Amino acid sequence: MGRKKKDTNSRKKQLVDAATKLFFSKGYTDTSVRDILNETNDRTASPSVFYYYFKSKEDIYNAVQENYSNQYISDIKACIKKNTNDPELIMDNVINLFLKMLLKDRHVNDTVISPENFMYILKLKEEITQVFVEVWKIYIRSLKWFEADDEKCHRMALFIAGGIGEMLFEYKYIGTNKDKDSHKFIEEMIEFCVNTLDAPDEERKRYRKMILQHVSDMKRG
Repeated sequence: MGRKKKDTNSRKKQLVDAATKLFFSKGYTDTSVRDILNETNDRTASPSVFYYYFKSKEDIYNAVQENYSNQYISDIKACIKKNTNDPELIMDNVINLFLKMLLKDRHVNDTVISPENFMYILKLKEEITQVFVEVWKIYIRSLKWFEADDEKCHRMALFIAGGIGEMLFEYKYIGTNKDKDSHKFIEEMIEFCVNTLDAPDEERKRYRKMILQHVSDMKRG
């Protein structure tokens, strides 16, 4: 019984890993169930194999999103734990993770989202936002030029993390913003953050330089 469950979980993971690779490279719409099966190096498998584990392509899309979100959250928490005494390094590393996620997932906009999936994605958004709140609280408390007690820091962190979450959600899933390129979105996100904090000019320049340097490094890589 234990062996069968292990084999089932292993097969399911193979399908999710294959779907993840294809959704990120080809896009959701251009990836078929057959493509996913082929990517697992099982070109002779019947589509019934896929439907034994997932009821639809949208179902495996949910699994891909959940895995990706869980890994993203885990990476952020690990970053916080590793750099507890260095808020600047925490923010720098988290920005790097955020931009990797943003620039890697180029094809998410072509996903056909059902009402059920839409609610599921909202749930994942909230989970990620809560982790971002913790990052921003740590960072805001460290700013020498921003005077605030713990309550104000918490409110500010909620506002910024929530705002970024909404902006990202609109950029990825809401039709009116699908045509925005990633660079324009990043510029708008920078403006939102520095304006909310009412950052001094030098801090605005430094923050923008740090983020755009990450973007440049990723594009070169």
